[in-house]
Parts: sequence; C-alpha cells; structure tokens
Amino acid sequence: MHIINNDFPIDGYTQILSRGDHGIESLEFALLNLRADSTYSGDTDDCQVVLVTLGGKCKLLVGHNGNKAIGLLGNRPNVFSGRASVAFIPHHTTFEIITTDESIEIAVFRKTSHLDTAAVISNLYLNEDTSQYGIKIDESKILYESIGESICFYRFQHENDSAAVKLIEPDKQSARIVLSNNDLICLPDLTRTNLLSYQGNCYQLSVS
Repeated sequence: MHIINNDFPIDGYTQILSRGDHGIESLEFALLNLRADSTYSGDTDDCQVVLVTLGGKCKLLVGHNGNKAIGLLGNRPNVFSGRASVAFIPHHTTFEIITTDESIEIAVFRKTSHLDTAAVISNLYLNEDTSQYGIKIDESKILYESIGESICFYRFQHENDSAAVKLIEPDKQSARIVLSNNDLICLPDLTRTNLLSYQGNCYQLSVS
C-alpha cells in the first residue's frame, strides 16, 4: 500500500502514477485539465484507457482518420453533482478531446490490455459519502476491498474536509491514513479499507 499526496500540478496532462510505481504493475493514473477551446490528442498504446469526467464537458473523437467515433463526454460541473460520464477506449487506438466554451477535468486510467473491444461512452455511479465529523461510524464497515491491483482517488468539496481510513492488507497488517483533497491510494490485491471518520463531502473514485 502507498499513498500519493496532492502536491502535483493540475494544468494540462499530469501523470501521477505510472506502471511500476509503488508496486503497481498494470495500472496508471493521470489528471487531464483542459481550458475552453482547447484540444488534447492521445494514443492508448498497449492499454485500455478509461476517461472519467470529474467536471465539465467535451467532444470525444476515437479512432483513426476516416473511421472515427464521435460522442459528447461530460454532464456535470463537479464530482458532487450527479453521475460521471465515462469512456472506455481499447488498446492501440487514438483519441482526441476537444473542449468548446467550457473547461473540463478528466481522470485518466490506463491498464495493460490486449482485448479488442469497441469504444463505449456510458454512465457510472461513483462512491460518494456525505456526513458530519464526529457522527458515530461503524469501523467494521468495509468501505472498499480491492480485487486485483486498485487505485483510489479522493476529492473533498471544501478545503478543510477530510477523511480517516484504516487499510487492512491481506497479511492482516493495518495502518490509519488521513485523506485530503486529490490524494491517491495504491492498493495491492485483496486490501480492505474501513472508514473511521470524515468531515464534509467525500468523493472516492476506485478502479481495478
């Protein structure tokens, strides 16, 4: 288990976790922040890429010239305002993100894959919790259990909001971690997290 704190830039494409970092062998994570009237082009290479809109909207073009799928990605101003819009893009595929009159923020997950699948834009319910600090919490409640390698990204609605979780690894060793905005936890297979306390609105995005 490893925690990556929020001391990273957020403009443009920011690679936060690469394959081989902190014992994670197949997953990668980045944040993409685009201003209005801008464009980003990418290639999935040997990975499946999952784009999760955290806020804003854009046009998404997937595929090569003459054979492009086009769709709209994004339908909420921030992570506390409804469902995410999600795109799954197969390996060895080019894609292009084009903003219009508003900016967009996208969580970019990459996982090694050789499956030939079609690109899909869909809706996904994400983990969101709202409570007040000090309310009695059942510490035995499982907040998340990783199946395979997992990474969990956290966001809080207000600057002073936070959460405390207990991580329980497969060998039963445990650690208490306090999470703040934009923190990322890298989890090995079968690691469990229990919620200890939280203040304000907490958003968790988990991918395995």
